[in-house]
Amino acid sequence: MRDRSFYEQTVTAYMAAVDSLDPDAVMEYFGEDPILVVEPAGLVMRGRGEVRGALAHLMSDSVGMRHEILHLTIDRDERRVAVELNFGNTTKAGVTTVLHDSTHIHLDADGLFTKVQFWMGHPVG
Repeated sequence: MRDRSFYEQTVTAYMAAVDSLDPDAVMEYFGEDPILVVEPAGLVMRGRGEVRGALAHLMSDSVGMRHEILHLTIDRDERRVAVELNFGNTTKAGVTTVLHDSTHIHLDADGLFTKVQFWMGHPVG
């Protein structure tokens, strides 16, 4: 069983990779047959191709993303992490949005993501 610091470091590095707007860097955290779920839209992407495509699409309209982790809840036995965060994004059109979100991550025995589910929450402030 991995210790808490492994999960903290992995999630922090993953969020930094997303903020870099590099879908290939983000995909390094995913296992062979990942699932990406976007709520409340109910979008579900399965497999590396679909997940990478969805991430690339989200990133293609952005000039800057920022994930500010507020809290992590870690279930080491189940290899799951719940992340409460503020998410900021500025589009190429100059629109900036800051949302209070949550992300839930399931990991395999090797520490790679099998499922990432994020909730596009409500505006901050």
